[in-house]
Amino acid sequence: MNTHYSPQELRRIGRILKIARESQGQNLAILADKCNLSVMDLVAVESGEQSQLMKRGHKWPDCAMLYAKQLDVDIGALTNTDLLQKESKGIGSVEDESDIPLFLRKQR
Repeated sequence: MNTHYSPQELRRIGRILKIARESQGQNLAILADKCNLSVMDLVAVESGEQSQLMKRGHKWPDCAMLYAKQLDVDIGALTNTDLLQKESKGIGSVEDESDIPLFLRKQR
């Protein structure tokens, strides 16, 4: 797993993990316990806040992998730009469209 993510990639992967959790009806506190992390750690993963995890001695990629495993999400596939663009389009608003090709962007 790539350990050098841009802030946009961290937020995008975190958003996808959050959506997966919510769509499965999973409880954040129960998942945190299963991952041996705190609820705040999982919230930091979902929001892409690498610095918050580092303050507590964790690495974002390690926490994200644990979290994704509990959600049965292939985090390796989430690093594929094409998949991320499809997921972002499918979940509603995209915060940063700059990395989405013009022909894929929603016309306003």
